[in-house]
Amino acid sequence: MIIASFCPPTDADPQEHASLLEEMLICIALQGKMLWCAGWTQELDEAWSVALAAMFDAKTVPISASSTRWNGKSLIDFVISNVPNLHSHTLDSQISDHKISETSLVITC
Repeated sequence: MIIASFCPPTDADPQEHASLLEEMLICIALQGKMLWCAGWTQELDEAWSVALAAMFDAKTVPISASSTRWNGKSLIDFVISNVPNLHSHTLDSQISDHKISETSLVITC
């Protein structure tokens, strides 16, 4: 399952966002491979989504960037997955104040 999401940048929203994601994942009884791509609005070390990922045997995908913002030092856009051997990197194209992050994976049916 691939999930693309955005958490608005307010104080209460990151926890509520993770809570709603957890509720959905439990409701659908998700099993198997997953990839969560989001603007989490929190740094890796404080993100509710990272704690939630551990509940589903997932973790953050390593990214070769120190920031996902063009102006700033925040790494707040990242991928979470239980697919092994993934890696993310940012692209040079600029379409917003956030950098484009790319993660490649092979899907077999």
